[in-house]
Amino acid sequence: MASISVLAARSQENQHAQLAHVSRMYPDPRSSSWLRRNHQGLTLIESLVVMAVILVLAALVFPVMGAAKRRADATDDIAKLHQIGLAATLYHEQNGSYPTTVSVLVDSNLITHHAAVSRADNYRLGMANEFIKGNPSATSKLTDYKRSYLGTSDIGIQPRAFNDQIQGQQSAGWLIDILSLERPQGVGLAAMEGKYLRLLLDTSVQTKSLRKIEGKASNGARKVSVSTFMLFCDPDPKTEEEWLKPLR
Repeated sequence: MASISVLAARSQENQHAQLAHVSRMYPDPRSSSWLRRNHQGLTLIESLVVMAVILVLAALVFPVMGAAKRRADATDDIAKLHQIGLAATLYHEQNGSYPTTVSVLVDSNLITHHAAVSRADNYRLGMANEFIKGNPSATSKLTDYKRSYLGTSDIGIQPRAFNDQIQGQQSAGWLIDILSLERPQGVGLAAMEGKYLRLLLDTSVQTKSLRKIEGKASNGARKVSVSTFMLFCDPDPKTEEEWLKPLR
């Protein structure tokens, strides 16, 4: 009996030892000592290091994401302009003339109004509608939907002038996308800089540089102008000089 008691006591001691070993390896999260050891938080230096790492990563990632978004927007714009160009070709076959604004194609159910707006257009009414509001020479009307691309009538070119003076010139087009132009000095085409997209009559899309013409106002002050005709085509030298003479 004594030997059995001794064995039982040793077995109990072994069980206690095993339980103590397990509790040391896997402490109870509810114990105050475990909370004190594991929930002290980050020190000030550790927090500053973490913040610095996050800022460095953000500085590396954000420009890349911004550039990727701009490339995606440009690709989407070119695809939409191609779609509009195909619709304009169909319109020409049906009516014998090219449209002078993209809203004509929407009204003719050749495209949806979603095709008339660029993803990069941050204007509430769309670039085209905003431009028409500030351009008294525009012959097109505001639309109740957002649109981004400018046609010849949105700029103020009469349909007859388009047929007589633009359509026969090199790289002739009827629609432009000026959203990529920078506006460092104010509003108006003369204040903008950079490159824009031009939709040609053959449905292709070209990237063109905005050309400015310097001259003098009636009071002798320096004047900077943009030829609206040259936004839509590349005229021959004789025609170009004829167009630019009144602006100089």
